[in-house]
Order: sequence, then C-alpha cells, then structure tokens
Amino acid sequence: MPKRVQRLRTKGWRKSKNCVIVSRPSRFDNPCKISLMEEMGYEDPHEAAVGNFKSWLSGSRFDWPTEEGDVRRERILSDLHLLRGMDLACTCPLDRACHADFLIERANLPSEELNDWILRIRVRVDQGRIRDNKEPFHVKEHLFAADDLRIGDMVRLIDGSLVTVLEIQRGDRGELTVNPGAPNQLNGKVWEHVTVIRKISKEQA
Repeated sequence: MPKRVQRLRTKGWRKSKNCVIVSRPSRFDNPCKISLMEEMGYEDPHEAAVGNFKSWLSGSRFDWPTEEGDVRRERILSDLHLLRGMDLACTCPLDRACHADFLIERANLPSEELNDWILRIRVRVDQGRIRDNKEPFHVKEHLFAADDLRIGDMVRLIDGSLVTVLEIQRGDRGELTVNPGAPNQLNGKVWEHVTVIRKISKEQA
C-alpha cells in the first residue's frame, strides 16, 4: 500500500523513484496554508488545513470561489491517476494530519470509483459556477429531448434549479423517472424538451 513520506529539506535527502512530491510548489500541493489556520486560531492547524483541502478538492467553492481556485482543483483532478501506487512526500511531520493522506486514499480507489467521484465533483463545480453566472468548465447548455438524457447531465427546471442525473429508469410505455426514490426524483410520461447541461468535447463546442 502506498504511504506518506516526510520530505526533508536537509542535505542528502532524496526521494525514491516510486515517490511523488506533493508539497509546495508541486501541482498537488495544498493551497490552504497551515500558517493561515494558525492565525485563525485553530487548535490543530494541520487538521484544519487538511479539512479545508478535502472540502475544496471535493468541489466546494465556499472558501475559494475564484477562477484560480477552480483551475488548480481541476489540475489536481486531471492528474490524480498519476499518483496511483505511488508514495507521496510532503513536509508535514508523519504524526500530523496531511493532505497527502487524502490524495493517497483517492488516487488508489478502483478506477471506476475514482472516475465517478471526479465526475460528481466536476458537476458540483459547474453547478456552482453557473449559479455565480460564470461559464462552466466542463459542460454547455443545450435543449435535448428528454429521452436522450444521460448520466451526469444536469437538468434545469422551470424554477431555475438544477438536478443532476445520477440514475435513469425508463418504463415500457415510455415513462421516464430520473433519480428514482431520491429526494430530487423527477417524473413524467410526456416530456417535450428539457434544458440539459451536458459535458461536451471541444470539437462539439
């Protein structure tokens, strides 16, 4: 099992070939500084910084609703698979909380589970960007026939709210149920067109 290694800034320290540095200034660093958490009065600034990193990487834009924050998150998500099976080195002491532990946990998920997790994050981020009147990173808004709905689409309802399509159930008579059994379940036998926000390729844009 991959492990966390403490990166030392002393003469002679070398990482192994099976190790990736995730401390600053690497692409996988934690943008939440421990020093900031100390200034804010957290009892355990390491734990606070890691908690902030987990929330941010998982799609929260609450503390960093900027273009830079979204770009840095996407850079990590896009390359997260490169950390699979690798030890990760950070300057945090091994007896303190560190964002590298979360990276190890996520990067070593089964591929399908990891891809599903990343998809859900991207949907969450784009929902936030749309609410803030910003161009989404991964999707564009189109009109599609309801029977063309796909997993991962976001449906814009009449009231402007968004529902992410996580499951689709189609009946023998054309009944369509989105997210059956969930609080945001959508029903309808006769769907004309719904506004669907869908990830498309650059060639389709």
